[in-house]
Amino acid sequence: MTIMVTLVGMAIISSFLVYTAQQNAQAQIGIAATQDARRQIVDDTNSAIVATELNLGSIEKSLETAARSGVIQNGNPGQVISLMKAVQLGSGRYSPNVLWLDSRGMLMQTTNVTLTGNPGQNLAQQQFFKEAQMAGQPFITEPFTMAGTPSIAIVVPVMAQDGTFGGVLAALVPLSAIENLIVFNVGDTEGRGFIVITPTGNIIMNDNSPFTGSSIFDSGFQSSISSDTRDVANQSFNLMTRGESGIFEFTEKSSGQTVLLSYGPIQFLDTHYLTLVSTSQLIEVTSFTNALENQRIFNIIAIVLIAMIAVIFIVLILIFNKRLQGIV
Repeated sequence: MTIMVTLVGMAIISSFLVYTAQQNAQAQIGIAATQDARRQIVDDTNSAIVATELNLGSIEKSLETAARSGVIQNGNPGQVISLMKAVQLGSGRYSPNVLWLDSRGMLMQTTNVTLTGNPGQNLAQQQFFKEAQMAGQPFITEPFTMAGTPSIAIVVPVMAQDGTFGGVLAALVPLSAIENLIVFNVGDTEGRGFIVITPTGNIIMNDNSPFTGSSIFDSGFQSSISSDTRDVANQSFNLMTRGESGIFEFTEKSSGQTVLLSYGPIQFLDTHYLTLVSTSQLIEVTSFTNALENQRIFNIIAIVLIAMIAVIFIVLILIFNKRLQGIV
């Protein structure tokens, strides 16, 4: 009887140890996979932000150097266009269209006549020119459309020798160029995505075009977030508009999939200009969990087999004991 109890106890303990070891392994791998995914998306988001800021800053510095050179107002047309093309070539991956408008808003030179028209066009009604008359210093515009191309403009006022407003140098950067640089850094693999929003929460770029032009606070955008994670999402959305950085998780309503979201501000001249939001479905973590779920099934089968073997041993021992008692 003692042997039988011992075997039963061993079988139960062995089964329990196998099960708890599997549960612990699943928890540890799930945590490690999630932490790795969080680190990766934060690194990718920061890389895209740094690359965007460097390119925008490079354009501003090139424009400012050109505006102070004196060539714009005093050089001949050939010298002016050569300087503008040098600004274009030195502007990193964006290669913007560079414009020179005089104090009246007349287009004097351009590196892309297809986008802006031939010199002599009156662009005084363009919002960036009106702002430049008042600003007196470099600035970057809100997104606008020119000749059918959604763009932003980096604008540097050109001052006359007497200190009065002498016109503007402006670099028009298509939003598609910014988007391409972001995709290059955050990746375009399955489960990855991005959103670019203004400080007011308006979406100006994202990988899901139906949301472009809406707000992160609109019901249409928020309807994709499950109700149990919506409050956390809204807290983070408010932080985004204030130029903060962070990371959080929410559940996608349609699929039930957990989505990681990392965000951070894109600054221009040390001022919050836009916010980049990178998203990543936890596909890798899910695959780990699925693999461990399959392992759990095999472990359950192993537990059953261990129990069956224990029962067989118990039956054999009982039969052997009965035979011994018969012999005695």
